[in-house]
Amino acid sequence: MHIARHATFAGWGTFFLRLAIGGVFIFSAVGKLLEPREEVLGAVRAFNLLPNPLDVWYATLLPWVELLAGMMMVLGLYRRYAAVALLLLLLSFFIAIEHARGSDDILAACGCFGIFRIDETLEEILARDVILFLIAAWTLVSPKDRFALSDRL
Repeated sequence: MHIARHATFAGWGTFFLRLAIGGVFIFSAVGKLLEPREEVLGAVRAFNLLPNPLDVWYATLLPWVELLAGMMMVLGLYRRYAAVALLLLLLSFFIAIEHARGSDDILAACGCFGIFRIDETLEEILARDVILFLIAAWTLVSPKDRFALSDRL
């Protein structure tokens, strides 16, 4: 009985967590896609981490990867692949944040949500990204999700 209750909680928990993380990344992607491309590129370049043309590629692909992985999470379609993609994105965000924290450059805004400007400190951004990382990791290793499309196939 106790094991069945745990499995039910894990299934529901995974469902709500993947909706949350998917929603965050869809919101972030839409914000970047609605913003002029130069603004997104400027936000990437503000971290002073990638050389040209890698910064252009990253700024161009980032919102599309966020949108695709976010939609896959919400739908539960290949959620483990989406979780890996989000974990890699979040890892790149951690590297950028730590680089910014270690430099003397003042970062005006991270550009995390594009036109949906949210004033956050680097510590707040880091805390949010740690939470998202833990959610993505849980989604990667969690048991079947009865509401995920790919788990129903």
